Amino acid sequence: MKKKYELFKAIMICFLVYVFLSWFIPAGSISGTTVETSGGIAPVGLFGLFYYPLLTIATFIQYAAIIFAIGALYGVLNKTGVYGKLVKNTAKKFERKEKKFLIGIIVLFTVLSSVLGISYGLLVFVPLFVGILVAMGFTNITALAATIGSILVGSIASTYGLGSATQVVNVLGLKMNDNILPKFAFLVIVLVLYVVFIVGKKSSVVEKKGKLLKKENKNLVIPFVDDEKESSKNVKPLVIMLVFLAILLFLSMTNWKFMFGVELFDNFYKQLEDIKVNNLSVVTKILGTTNAFGYWTSYELSALLVIFSFVIGWIYNLGLNGTLEGMKDGALKVIKPAFLISLGSIIFTMMLVGSGTTIFTTIAGKLLALTKGFNFATTSVVGLLTGFFYNDMYYGLSAINGLFTDFGSDYLPIIGFILQSMFNLVMLICPTSLILLSGLSMFDVSLKDWFKYIFKFVVELLVIVLAISIILVLMV
Repeated sequence: MKKKYELFKAIMICFLVYVFLSWFIPAGSISGTTVETSGGIAPVGLFGLFYYPLLTIATFIQYAAIIFAIGALYGVLNKTGVYGKLVKNTAKKFERKEKKFLIGIIVLFTVLSSVLGISYGLLVFVPLFVGILVAMGFTNITALAATIGSILVGSIASTYGLGSATQVVNVLGLKMNDNILPKFAFLVIVLVLYVVFIVGKKSSVVEKKGKLLKKENKNLVIPFVDDEKESSKNVKPLVIMLVFLAILLFLSMTNWKFMFGVELFDNFYKQLEDIKVNNLSVVTKILGTTNAFGYWTSYELSALLVIFSFVIGWIYNLGLNGTLEGMKDGALKVIKPAFLISLGSIIFTMMLVGSGTTIFTTIAGKLLALTKGFNFATTSVVGLLTGFFYNDMYYGLSAINGLFTDFGSDYLPIIGFILQSMFNLVMLICPTSLILLSGLSMFDVSLKDWFKYIFKFVVELLVIVLAISIILVLMV
C-alpha cells in the first residue's frame, strides 16, 4: 500500500518544499543583469495547497492525453492477440544474445534522444521494448533503465535534439554546430559509461529455470500482454504498422529546418496550403488544426496514436466494439501514470504563475553573485536547482539568462554545457521529471528502488561533468 502512493507523496513533498521556501525567500525578477526583489515574499497560503495541484492538472492535461493514447494503442495491440507473440518471438530470437540486445536498446534510445530529442515519440515504444527485455529475463528496473533511463541520459548529452541542445542554443544565442565535435565526444563518454553501468549490474538478469520468470519475482510481468488473448493471426502486419508509426514520428517530431537546415517538409506543407478551391485551402482544412512535419507536438502525437489504434483494429478485424474495448482496457491500465505525469509539473506551474518573478530567480541571483564573473561551481548548483524548479529547461534558462550576460561570450558554451548536463542529471532522479514519472508508474518501479539503482551512475557522471567543466574553463 505504501508503494501505491509513493510517487504521489514524492511529488507533493516537492510541492511542500516550495511552499515552505515561498514564506522566506522573496520572489525576484531580472532587471538588466541583477535581480530585483522589491515585491517581497509571495507565500502560498492554505487554499493554495488545493488550488495549485488542480491548476497543474488542468494546465498540463495534454501529457495525460499522451499516456492515455499510448495505453489505448497497446490495449488494441494486446486485443489483436498477436502482440504477445511478437514480444515473445523477438525475445526467443535473441536467446543467448540477451546482453547484446540490451546494449543495442541502450545505444538506440540514448543516441536518438541525444540527436533528435523526441522524448515523447520514443516513449511510445518504451512498453514494447520493456516487454521484450522482460521476456528475455531482465528485471523490470533494468528494462526501465535501458529505455526510460536511456532517454534521459541522451538528454544529458544532447547534441542536436529539440530538447536540451536546441534550448541552450536558443536562449544563450549560440549556433547549432558550435562545439559539435566535443558534444559528440561527450555523448560517447556518457553512453559507454551508462552501458558499462547497466550491464555490470548483478541484479540485471533473472535466471530462468524452465519457466519464463521465477515465482518470487512477481513484478516481472510483460506489460500490456495477456497470454490468454494470444492468436494464430499473422504478426507481419503489426510489425509493418509499428515500423510505419516509428517513421512517421521520426519525420514529424524532428525539426529538420532548425537542426539541419532541411526545408523539405516546410515547403511541402506550403504547397498543400496552396491547393485551393474557391480560395479555400482544401487539403489543410480537411487535415484540420495541425502543424507541418518537424513541428508536431503532444497534440498531434496523441491524435496519431488514436488513429493507429483504429487502423490496427481494422486490420485485425476487431470491429468497432472490439477496438474500443481494447482502447478502454489499455487506457485503464495507465490511469495512474496519466494522473502523475500531469501533476508532476506542479513546481513548474508555480514558476509560470510567477510570470518571471520567482523565488528561483532570487536564489540563482544570490548564488551567481557569490563570485565575481563566471564560476563553474555556482553555475553547476544553479543548473541542479533549475532541474528542481522547472521540468522544461527552456523556461528555466530563459528565467535566468540575463544573469550570464556579463560573463563574456567565451564562457557561454561552457555555461550551456553545465546547465544542460546538471539539469538533466536532476531529471534522472527527481519525482517531477515527467518521463521518469511515466516510466516508474507504468512499470511499477518504486522511486526508492530507482534511486538506489541509478545513484552511483549519477555521482559518476556528476564528477565527469565537473571535471570537463574545469578543463573547459582552463582552456578559455
